[in-house]
Amino acid sequence: EGLVADNVELLFADDIDVQPGACRRYFDVGLARTSSGAKIFGVTKGAVDGGLDNPHSYKRIPGYDEESKEFSPEVLRKHIFGQHV
Repeated sequence: EGLVADNVELLFADDIDVQPGACRRYFDVGLARTSSGAKIFGVTKGAVDGGLDNPHSYKRIPGYDEESKEFSPEVLRKHIFGQHV
């Protein structure tokens, strides 16, 4: 018969009364290469900026300069739009 609609309980993040704030998320990169500046770290930056609680380090995100220890959003923007190629 399958799942009956009356047995379904919807669970929203607002209904969880564990802790305040965003739920912690972990990205599974699978077989993708995780070298500094990889696209997955740009995705991580977007998710964190969007409000997800995701453990990360800005040192791996495109646009971070290891020598000056500064982050450049212009470089990240070029990577997002493919202008760095």
